[in-house]
Amino acid sequence: MKNRIPPYVIIFLGIAFIFLLWFYPSQIPAPWFDEGWTLATARNWIENGQYARLLNNEPISATGMAWNFPVTGPIALSFYFFGFGVWQGRLPNSLFTILSIFFIYLLARKMYNEKIAITSILILLLGFPFPLLYGRQAIGEPAMIFYLLAGYYIFWRHLEKHSIVSFGAGMLLWGLALTSKQQALPFWTLSMVMAVLFASIRRDTFIFWTTLSAVSGTLIAWQGMLKFQHLLEKNLPLYGAPMKGLLGVTGWAPILELRVEALILIVVLALPILIGLIYALFLERSIGEIEENTRPLFYLRLVYWSLISSWLFWFVTLAMPWARYLYPPAFLGSIFIAVLIFKLTDGLNFSRVINSISIMLRKIRFTTEGLKAIFCIILLSYMGSIVINRHSFIFKVPNHDAERIAEYLNQSMPVDAYIETYDSELLFLVQRRFHYPPDQVQVELNKRTFLGQSVEIQYDPMLFDPHYIVVGPFSNMWGLYNSTVAQRDIWKLIYELPGYKVYERVQQE
Repeated sequence: MKNRIPPYVIIFLGIAFIFLLWFYPSQIPAPWFDEGWTLATARNWIENGQYARLLNNEPISATGMAWNFPVTGPIALSFYFFGFGVWQGRLPNSLFTILSIFFIYLLARKMYNEKIAITSILILLLGFPFPLLYGRQAIGEPAMIFYLLAGYYIFWRHLEKHSIVSFGAGMLLWGLALTSKQQALPFWTLSMVMAVLFASIRRDTFIFWTTLSAVSGTLIAWQGMLKFQHLLEKNLPLYGAPMKGLLGVTGWAPILELRVEALILIVVLALPILIGLIYALFLERSIGEIEENTRPLFYLRLVYWSLISSWLFWFVTLAMPWARYLYPPAFLGSIFIAVLIFKLTDGLNFSRVINSISIMLRKIRFTTEGLKAIFCIILLSYMGSIVINRHSFIFKVPNHDAERIAEYLNQSMPVDAYIETYDSELLFLVQRRFHYPPDQVQVELNKRTFLGQSVEIQYDPMLFDPHYIVVGPFSNMWGLYNSTVAQRDIWKLIYELPGYKVYERVQQE
């Protein structure tokens, strides 16, 4: 009975899933750029049986724009059973997020105790700081996080039980994680290398060879999955992929201004995680001491701590300072926030916290217990303010602009209309012929927009003779069509919504 999952944990997660799916409108936020490519690819997979994008109604490779099959496959299944729509496309990741929270609970309970496990999932369910936003979108992170967490938990089961099934399942799950989003590769690898190094130092032969085998097996599984991904797109023409210089505008940007922005973002959104990681490294002594018969837990803590720490270090030193890139370590790091809160409150004894503060104020004398209690109150207030501020930003009026412009285009455009756009959600929502720039253009646009580089965009939509140009949120942000639609003698504005403008080509005499 010791390992039985308390019923209230299942109830918590069930309520959270219902909230994410039904009470949290599917139009918050409006579909993102890479969501659109993935949704369009999944739809084409179901409708036409091809894992591909459509360019002028011709299938082309989705490599580099849509997420790989571990992400797109569940979305395609959702479309198959529930029809096509934004909420159907976001359903699988909502489920992945709830399952990830459940694995956070399982891992925290194994690494520490039941109270820390419950605190971890409450932190996430209350929305600190991102799961209600990124955890439900059709992007790569939610699936990647689920596969990673499930892999760590099942691999620990192998270390404890010596189960071949767990060993194989762990490698398979990690292979799916790396295939979903390769961003996890360096951090996962480092976490496993740390286990190998410590096992070598401590002469834990079983841990050493098992971990080394798991790394090798996972990398083989990952490469096999990439081969399968290539088979899905066999003989499809590439369209500017693989993109050159993409790493430099996403994951390798050692620019002082960007590094300051990343540090500010850590302080504003993820400071408790950083403090929790430092505490777990230097100060923890009394929470769940590792005994000889529970040594696998030492390695579980080691690899998990190494994964999150290296991810945060990369974010501060090299990554583009986007909150989305902070989401994975912030989600995974909820366990260490819970550890910190557990220690500051002497095992979640909040009455003792209040009593310590009142005694210190009454006697006007600083004590260790009183200062600990004050720090705890500051920490919880900080987290509460972030949740309120983030939710006041997220929980705004649902944005139906994408659906409204899609309805207009589907009803008003001729069936043979040829539309130029770089707003990928329209490729999913609108049943017309589309043209868009080669994938390499995205890299150049990001260099110009986010790195401030003077880059000339080598793309002219007029070469493809479109009948209409639709300028939506993303093509407007990049200024991709500004010079084209500025030619008033060629293009005229015929329809406008707050986020979109539709231009029609003027018939030349």
